[in-house]
Amino acid sequence: MPVSTQSKLLRALEERAIRRLGSQTEIPIDVRLIAASNRQPEEALRDNTLRVDLYYRLNVFQIELPPLRERGEDIGLLANRWCRS
Repeated sequence: MPVSTQSKLLRALEERAIRRLGSQTEIPIDVRLIAASNRQPEEALRDNTLRVDLYYRLNVFQIELPPLRERGEDIGLLANRWCRS
């Protein structure tokens, strides 16, 4: 996600409100967010492609899940679940 968009997301999370484009009124929000990435967050922080303040806001707890290529036994289960006719 571009850094400019990250700042908008961070603002919405911190203020618990959004403003529609062109509007002057804020709309309160109550959201829970699950974030995923195909990169290590620490690497993105070093590359300055992830804002530090957003990372700490999102990093309440981590769930490490190995890539599907390392979990071959799961492919059949996922295929059966999502490809039912």
